[in-house]
Parts: sequence; structure tokens; C-alpha cells
Amino acid sequence: MKKPSDDLPAKLQARYQEIIDLLDAVCDRCLNAEYKDLCRLLAERACRAGLPLDRGKPDGWAAGIASAIGWVNFLGDPSQTPHMTTAELAGQFGVSQGTMSAKSKAIREGLDLMPAHPAWTVTSRLADNPLVWMVQLEGGVIADVRHLPREAQEAAFRKGLIPFLPGEPPAAGQAGPQADSLRDDPSDEEDAADANEEEDELDEDDMDDETYERTRPERERNWRELNQRIKAVVPAGAETNEEIVEAFLRHLKANLQLPCDVKGAEDFDWEEPYVFGGWDEDEYELLKQSQPSYTDRFQLLDISNDGPSEWMLFPGEDITAHVRRKSDGKKFRLGLSELAAVDKTSRNYQLIDDFAVWLVNNR
Repeated sequence: MKKPSDDLPAKLQARYQEIIDLLDAVCDRCLNAEYKDLCRLLAERACRAGLPLDRGKPDGWAAGIASAIGWVNFLGDPSQTPHMTTAELAGQFGVSQGTMSAKSKAIREGLDLMPAHPAWTVTSRLADNPLVWMVQLEGGVIADVRHLPREAQEAAFRKGLIPFLPGEPPAAGQAGPQADSLRDDPSDEEDAADANEEEDELDEDDMDDETYERTRPERERNWRELNQRIKAVVPAGAETNEEIVEAFLRHLKANLQLPCDVKGAEDFDWEEPYVFGGWDEDEYELLKQSQPSYTDRFQLLDISNDGPSEWMLFPGEDITAHVRRKSDGKKFRLGLSELAAVDKTSRNYQLIDDFAVWLVNNR
């Protein structure tokens, strides 16, 4: 029987198996079969997406994959079963929380994941995931299919817009919907042509893997260009990450146009239990008054290597970003790799992102 790894690039097949073995062990020990199936699928998709899983240690990537699936499914919420904190999950893979968070971020961004993503929701949570049931009607109106007539629900199910009919249990291993539009189900000969068009559109919606392959050259070209920019920064003969970080610091000081507006590339480490773990919302709002948040906008004033701060995910490894919060003028020292320029079309955005990609994949 053909295995999922058989048609992966040769250089990734052994690494894929290493990652799968690590994921299986942790899922069997601490999670469940639903998480195991999704983690395996995400590992395969990450390989096909061109993410650099062959760089760095396999346990870091395995932890990142499990963290990404946990992030989608709110694994940190103590009201759920299973439930694990970030520290507990990282500990199961024997990696730091920083390493796991960095790999998880790379995977989530590379594969466009989001919280409660229908296609990456565990089967037991599908029925309660509101995004699973959102469909687009004629005219562009978004509706919850659970509140539509049964005939419309059945039409949506036939077209693959919802994974199962409301009120009926999902099948074991059931995946979320992939399509995103609902049209009237034709009932007479006059609408037969429209039905054929709808089938064609559904075929296009179901062509995710084909689209993935079609866009592979562009992704690979972008990755090559990024690597070329990084190689131009890294000094010949550099043997340690410290030397390379120093080279990046010089490069960035010479090329960044400061000050510039930046934001958190994602939630900062201290925020995760509040954003995805169900911790007290009022306490979170209070803490955000004195602590940096990914919802803030900052001015990047300067960068340096003058040591870690309590807000840095990679203390001692990252470049220090000296920022001022725009809402109240409060200053912080953050990790540069955790920031992104607000203007995605700017040279600053590319410069900061190049450094972040290098640090995440080589620490």
C-alpha cells in the first residue's frame, strides 16, 4: 500500500518519518486518535508546502505541528478534554516553549491556519464549531446552515459545503468542509445547466492538492530568493549563531528605516493562555495596560544586542527591538523576530521577516 511519504521529496521522507514517530508517541501518550490523525496530515501538508522541515531538529518541528493543531482546537482551554498547557506540550517533546512556539508559528503562517479552522478541527468538536456551518448563499449572504430549511442543509451536504447534516453525528475521522459557497439546488430541467456549472465549481474547490502543486514553483522561487538574501548577510566561515546574529544586526542597522510602525507578528508568549487558553478576560485587559500585546501598535526606535528582557521569546538569541507603544508612549524591549512591520509592502517588512525566518529555522 502506498504511504503518504512515498511521493514526498527524497530529502524529506526520512525526516517526515522521524516527525511522525515523535507525534504518534505523544498523541498516544497524552492526546487521542483525533489529534494523531490531524498531526500526521499536517506533517504531510507541511512537507508538501515547502516548509524547511529538514532543517533544525525533528523534535522541534514535531512539537510545532502538535502545537499548531492544539492552537486551532484550543488545547489550552482547561474546560476541554484533552487539555494541555504550552509548557506541558513542549515538555512532552523535550523542547523549550520558545522553540515549539517558533515552529508552530512558521507552520500556521505557512499553511494559513486560524483558530477553529474547519478543515483542521478534531472530529469531536466539529458539531460545536460555528465556522463549520457558515455557508455563502446567493447574493453573497453568509448564513449558519443550521438555521436554514432542511432542504438547504441537504443541498449543502451534497455539495460538500458541510461535513455532515446538523443533528446527525459525524463519522469517525470526519474532516471539516473545504468548499465555501451554497447555491440553490435545482429541481427541474431548466436548472440542469446550472447544476452542471455548480459541479464544475465544486470540482475546482476540491482541487486543493492540485492548486498546491501548481503554485509550488512560485513558493520554491520565493524560498530560494529568501535564502539568497540570507546568504548575502551571513559572513563566510561563520560557525555560530551568535556570529550570524551579529551580522544580521549590522545589516539591519544599515538598512532599516527607523522609526517605523510595527506590531506583534502574533500573540506574545505571556498572552497565549488568555488568547487561546480561556483565562480571565478582565485580568487580560488589565495586564495589557502595563504589558506589550499583539493588539498594540508600536514605533520601532532602535535595535541592539544589549541583552534579553522578560518579554522576549528567545532571550539571549534574538536581537533586541526598542519600541514605544503608540497609544500611551510606554517603552518596551521586545524580540525583533516577534515583530512585523505594519506596512507589508515596505523594505522594512522584508528585512525583519528575513531575520525572523532565519532565527526560527536555525536556532
